[in-house]
Amino acid sequence: MTEEGVGSGNSTALIVNVAADAAPAAIEWIQKSQLAVGTIVTATPSAGTGPRAVPTPVAANTLAVAVRDLARRHANAESLHLFLIGPLGLAVLMGHHWNRVTTTHVYEHLGGPDYVHAFTVDA
Repeated sequence: MTEEGVGSGNSTALIVNVAADAAPAAIEWIQKSQLAVGTIVTATPSAGTGPRAVPTPVAANTLAVAVRDLARRHANAESLHLFLIGPLGLAVLMGHHWNRVTTTHVYEHLGGPDYVHAFTVDA
C-alpha cells in the first residue's frame, strides 16, 4: 500500500490494482479531473498484479476484506473515490463486504485515459 497526499480536498481516492498497475493513469485522471481528493491510496495484492494476483477464491475474499478494512481506515474522509483495476468477481466480493464505509463514489474505466462515475454507495 502507498499513500500520497495531493491536498486538493477532503476526500480520499482508493486505487486497487489487481489485473494491472493502472495507478499512474488513474492518478493522472484524478488530478486532471480536479476531484476534491486530499489523499490517494494505492493497494496491490502481495503477489503483485496480473492473472496470478488472486490465485484462489479464498485469496479473493481475503483481498476484498483487506480492501474494505483499508477503506474503513479512511472513513473519516468526506467521501471515498474507488477505482478497481480487476475482475468483476472481486468487485462483487468487495460489494458484499462494503459496510460501515463512508460514502463511496465508484468509477469505471472507459478505455484510454478516461474514467466515468458509475454509481455511489451511500454510507
